[in-house]
Amino acid sequence: MPDKVLKDSLRQIKFSYLNAAGTAIDGNVRYAIASYKSKTPSFSKYTTVEANKVVDLKPLQSGHYMLQAICEKDTLEQEFVVFSMDDKHPVVETHDWFYISGNEFPSNGKPVYVQFGATDADQHIVYSIFSGDKVIDSGTIDQSNSLTTWKLTYKEEYGDGIVLNLAWVKNGKLYTHNENIGRPIPDRHLNVKWTTFRNLLLPGQKEEWTLNVCYPDGKPAKAQLMATLYDKSLDQIAEHLWDFSSSYTNNLPAYIEWSSFNFPVLDFYKVANYKSLTESSLSLARFDARFVNGLSFNQLFIRGTRFAAETKELAKMEPMKLNETLQGNAPGVKAERSTIKFTAPVIKEDRDVREEADVDYAVADSASVSGKRGSNNVQLREILMRQHSFIHV
Repeated sequence: MPDKVLKDSLRQIKFSYLNAAGTAIDGNVRYAIASYKSKTPSFSKYTTVEANKVVDLKPLQSGHYMLQAICEKDTLEQEFVVFSMDDKHPVVETHDWFYISGNEFPSNGKPVYVQFGATDADQHIVYSIFSGDKVIDSGTIDQSNSLTTWKLTYKEEYGDGIVLNLAWVKNGKLYTHNENIGRPIPDRHLNVKWTTFRNLLLPGQKEEWTLNVCYPDGKPAKAQLMATLYDKSLDQIAEHLWDFSSSYTNNLPAYIEWSSFNFPVLDFYKVANYKSLTESSLSLARFDARFVNGLSFNQLFIRGTRFAAETKELAKMEPMKLNETLQGNAPGVKAERSTIKFTAPVIKEDRDVREEADVDYAVADSASVSGKRGSNNVQLREILMRQHSFIHV
């Protein structure tokens, strides 16, 4: 049940009683509807009906109601509002009451209802109605605790339809409504009827079939026919279906609506001068003695630079600087020679490492001829291929 129900449309109701799988189960429901005039509505008279069946309701007057339904141990309560197009005041207290019966003019000439208002005093409403590139109507409405109801019927001057704009402000808040009401969509339904004829006076006469296509008003339609012949039994496997969707849309003005600007936050800030610190760039060919001092590595290999020329240049330059730092000869380093015990690393290029490894493998192979394979304790190389980047994708 919707929260807002038109009086003439609330005629029946159904209470669904389902299990966890969504299957309807048998049961009885006791329900009551009470007027919601206070915070604690009083339910005095209950009606018992069968679950999962449509129940006829007695007509209700415009007002605020609460529905209570009880089924075994389950209790359901829901508020709803009943109103009509004849109401002069909103049935509940609200700053914004708005209702529209549809967004398309009926093809039978009936009107589209638009109802708006509020329970506030001194409500000032501005409105405008557009169609295509024209302003059909615009103005203002002043009312207090009242409703305004429009009955709009389609006119030729509306073209493909109209755009309705409403706006008012209450307590610093903007209330707006923007609705499109399109022209009646023509009925494109065609009535199809088969007729057959066979001349019984002529032996062996074939039967003639005629297909009549008419508009809903019975007039012959100017239509084209496309037919097919297929095995009906195949529908049990996959249903034969032709889907022809002839779309029809109305061209209505867009982006026509009221808007407001709200700045609830006020920011203050101040700019202060600062001095950035200078930090040396990262070098992948230089080691800080604080992190490598005391290690038992005999050799350190640096790999991964982008160009071989850079590797060669670093190999020549960096060992001297590193050795000076470790020995305490670099500027700013004060250390006794006797307290430093570290073998300066030797930076080698990849091809030097491969050549040394090949020699070690050759010695190991020659020693294996005499039946002592592996006796030289040759250390296997861990770096097996030349790398040009530290990141592998």
